[in-house]
Amino acid sequence: MRDLSRAAAFRLITGGISPRPVALVTTRNLDGSCNAAPFSAFNYVSDDPPILAIGFDTHGDEGHRPGERKDTLVNIERTGEFVVNMVDETLLDAAVACASDYPAGISEIQVLGLTLAPSADVDCPRLMNTQIAWECVRHSTIPLSATRTLLLGQIISASLREDLLLPDETRIDPDKWFPIGRLGGPRYTRTTNRLTRPIAPYKPAEK
Repeated sequence: MRDLSRAAAFRLITGGISPRPVALVTTRNLDGSCNAAPFSAFNYVSDDPPILAIGFDTHGDEGHRPGERKDTLVNIERTGEFVVNMVDETLLDAAVACASDYPAGISEIQVLGLTLAPSADVDCPRLMNTQIAWECVRHSTIPLSATRTLLLGQIISASLREDLLLPDETRIDPDKWFPIGRLGGPRYTRTTNRLTRPIAPYKPAEK
């Protein structure tokens, strides 16, 4: 890996570690408007406490904001709050549209005409049509390099479409939830082809 350029390492890792869940993260801008940005360097890492992780890069050289920090991270460090709206098939186009490098302070919500809904326990709103939204507060921020930052967020509340839950009210019905997975580059995958492989308990060999 030491012999690869940063761009080459990025292509190799994101192409090989896939599919990845996609988070469309909403935060509050300084003027009170709402920012929305997608992230696929993202996953859950703990249930006790409930923690998710998001990897942040600075803006690349291909856009008009090279080297600038992402607005989402700046907003989270200022407010300490954010909402992770999980991206399913109905939200994919909106998430891709939000990925454009809008100038700082511009609300993707307003530009794209997306609809917001109030959150239960944080000031930052969620997207109205998201199926699953995790309301989070910043747990910790870990600088990894001059361009990379790892954010750990603690989930304090969840908003789910009611019919997604199975009767025990803690399990998501996989036949009603169709998240999108991110592959390398501008490629994504649906999750409609399901496999079931239960884990068998360990049985000591008989003597």
